[in-house]
Amino acid sequence: MADHTKFHQRQHYKALTLESIDTIITNQEIPNDLNNMMIEHGVEVILANQDEK
Repeated sequence: MADHTKFHQRQHYKALTLESIDTIITNQEIPNDLNNMMIEHGVEVILANQDEK
């Protein structure tokens, strides 16, 4: 799970690779370049519906 502020951020460590991720759940649409990368690596991106409570 990652909110929209986590995309396009650089860190000094690598937590995991895209190959080890099955699904990402986020609160906003991710940038097209990252979405394409997720598709290429078979990662499902789920957009959480903020309207449902």
